[in-house]
Amino acid sequence: MRITVVHGVPCAGKSTSAIAYASRYGIRTVVHTDYLREVRRSHIAPTDCPALWRLTHDAWELFGAKTETTVLEGFTAHVASVAPAIMSAAGYMISDGFDAVIEGTHFDGRTIDKLRSRVGGVEVDDVLLTVDDEADLLRRIAAKQARRAPGSEDKQWAARVGVMLTIQDHLIATSRVRGGRIMTAAEWRRSWTA
Repeated sequence: MRITVVHGVPCAGKSTSAIAYASRYGIRTVVHTDYLREVRRSHIAPTDCPALWRLTHDAWELFGAKTETTVLEGFTAHVASVAPAIMSAAGYMISDGFDAVIEGTHFDGRTIDKLRSRVGGVEVDDVLLTVDDEADLLRRIAAKQARRAPGSEDKQWAARVGVMLTIQDHLIATSRVRGGRIMTAAEWRRSWTA
């Protein structure tokens, strides 16, 4: 059994690529961590876990003025607040016994390591999808915003591009240390469609 973790900053192409990958390889289960976050939010009050009620790219506000340190503290706190739901879903996937994909922004090195230890004996494939630069991220944000339903919540992605790129740099550095795969969505697709 294999669990493929597809992670990265918002608008990097995670959801679209994860679904295409699952379709290509006949994987029936694709779990989006945004949904897991929302389930946790339905059971935990904002006062009990403030980081859960933020986003990966605005949780730094809980730690003071925006600096690289507070951006990463906020990101780490938010990811840690969603991790219990990820571990629970992974446990269910293992009992199901079929390959699965988990995609989302709610991963860092510690969460992936924790997942690997939780699912001992199950292969965890770690794929970090990246954007090329600020212009690429802004283009992706505009395209995603254009596809969203009228009246959808404004995610403030464009206003937080710098924060998202800081998080991406952190994810790249930690992924290199752990030996994870780092590529753009297009590169990942080419690797399994060739």
